[in-house]
Amino acid sequence: ARALTATEAPPREGKRREGLERAQVQLAVAASTYQSGRYLEGLEQMPAVVEAAREVGYGPLEAEAWFWKGAYEQRLRKEEAQESLSRAAAAGLASRQPELVVRAWTTQALQSLEQLGRAAEADRLLKQADGLVRGADLSELTRASVEKFFGHSRRYQGEFSLAAGHYRRALELQERAWGAEDPRLANTLNGLGRTLNGWGKPSEAVESFARAVRLQRAAGGALHPDLALILNNYGSALAKAGQTDEAVKVYREALGIYGRVYPPDAPDRMEVLTSLGSTLRRAGLFDEAQASFEEALRVGSAMPGTTDTRLVYVYNNFGNLLLEVGHADQALTLNRKALEMRRRTVGEDKPEYATSLLDTGHILAAQGDLPQALELFHHALEIFERKGGVAHLDAAAARREMGEVELLRGHPAQALQLLGRAREILEGALGPEHPSLANVLTGLGRSHLALDESEKAVAALERARDIRGRHPSMPRERADTLFALARALDARDGRSRQSLAWAQEALSLLGTRQTGLAPTQGEIRRWLRERGER
Repeated sequence: ARALTATEAPPREGKRREGLERAQVQLAVAASTYQSGRYLEGLEQMPAVVEAAREVGYGPLEAEAWFWKGAYEQRLRKEEAQESLSRAAAAGLASRQPELVVRAWTTQALQSLEQLGRAAEADRLLKQADGLVRGADLSELTRASVEKFFGHSRRYQGEFSLAAGHYRRALELQERAWGAEDPRLANTLNGLGRTLNGWGKPSEAVESFARAVRLQRAAGGALHPDLALILNNYGSALAKAGQTDEAVKVYREALGIYGRVYPPDAPDRMEVLTSLGSTLRRAGLFDEAQASFEEALRVGSAMPGTTDTRLVYVYNNFGNLLLEVGHADQALTLNRKALEMRRRTVGEDKPEYATSLLDTGHILAAQGDLPQALELFHHALEIFERKGGVAHLDAAAARREMGEVELLRGHPAQALQLLGRAREILEGALGPEHPSLANVLTGLGRSHLALDESEKAVAALERARDIRGRHPSMPRERADTLFALARALDARDGRSRQSLAWAQEALSLLGTRQTGLAPTQGEIRRWLRERGER
C-alpha cells in the first residue's frame, strides 16, 4: 500500500483534464469567497462545485470540495456540516491528503464542541489529527492548527491553563511562519482571549482581543463576519473588566455586521444578542436586557429544526433574568427547555447535561423546592465527578449550590463542609483572587454566622468584599456580600456605624426594583429598622 503522504496523480489530458482545471478555478473562488466572509453567497455555489469535482473523479479535488462545503455549512447550516466534513476526511484519506484530513477533523471537532456539545467526540477527532500530524511529518502550520484546536477543547472543558499553553504554542508557530502582524493570527488570539477571560484574567483577555480585532479589521474591513465573532468575545472580556459601556458598544457593532452579512435567523446573531442581554442584566439594566433576550429567542425560533446548543444559553440567561426580577415560574419553563435540549443533543451522562441540571435546580431552590433542587444538584455532582474528577471546576459549582441549599434547610454545618470543598477546588485551579470565589466565600460567611462563629464569618465576608471590589460583579451579588458582612459585624461587635453603612450600601445597590432573589429590599429595611435606622 502507498504511504498516506503519496499524492494521487491528477489527470493529464482530455476532458478530465479540462474538468479538473474548471473545478480548480471554482474551488479557488470558493476559498476566496469564504476568506472574504461572504458565506451565504459561497454556500449557494457549493453544490455545483462539489458536483464538478466529483465528475472529474480525482480524489484530492473531491476531498477539497467537500471540505469547503462543510466549512460553509458550519457557518450557516450547522446540522449539515458534519456529513460534509466526514466525506472530506474520507476522501482525503483515500487520496493520501493528510493536510486536508487534519483540517477536516479539526473543523469537525470544533463543531462537536461548540454547536453540539460533544466534548468526547471532539477529543477523539483531535487525537486522530495529532497522530496524523506526528506520523506524516506535516508542516509547522498544520501542527499549529492542531495545537489551536486542542486549545479550543481544553477551554471548553474548563482546563484553562492547558488551553492557554496550546494557544500560545500555536501562536508561536504561526508567528514564526507568518510574522507578528499577519491577519491570520486573529483566530488564535481570539481563542487565547476566550481562555484568559474564562480563567478570570479579563484584563489580559482584553489585550488579546484588541490585537485580534486590529488584525481582523486590517484583513477583512469593517463588515467581515469573523470581526463580529471576535467583537462578541471582546465584549464579554470588557464587561468582566468593568467596562460595561464599551462592551455594549462592541456588541452593537457586532450586531450591525451580522445584520449586513447574515440572514436574520443566523445563530451567530442570536449568540451576540444573548451576550448583550447578559451584560445588560449584570449592569442592572433589566428592561434592556429583556428586550435583547426576547430578540435572541425570536432568532432561535426562526432556526428550522435547530439542535444548536447555543440556544441553551439563551434559555438559561433569559431564565436568570426572569428569576432576578421575580418571575421564577417563567424562568423554570425556559430552563426545562434547555434541560430537554441538552438531553436530546448530548445525553443524560454528559457534563453539559449536568450544567443544565444545576441551572434548573437553582431556580427550584429560589422557589423553595429545596428537596427537588438538592436531588438535581446531587445528580449533577455525580456526573461531573464521574467525567471530570472530584476536583473539577464544575464539581465545585455543584457543591456550592448544594451548600447554599443546605444553609436554607437549616444545616449550616453541612453547608460549611460543601462550600469549604468548593473553595479548595476553585483556589487550586484558579488561584486565590478569582472572582468566582466571592460567591463561595459569601456562602461560607453566612454558614459561619449561622453557627455563631462571627469572627470566621467576618473574615470570609471581608475577603469576598475585597474580591468583589477588584472584579466587577452584579449589584445584587455585591449587595448579598455586604448585607451578610453587616450582619456578621453586628453579631461580633454589636450595632456599629460600619455595619449600618454596609447594610445601607447593600440596599442602595438593589435599587427600587423588586427582586426575586435574596437579599430583598424588605429584608434589609427590616434589619435596619430593628437597629433604629430608617
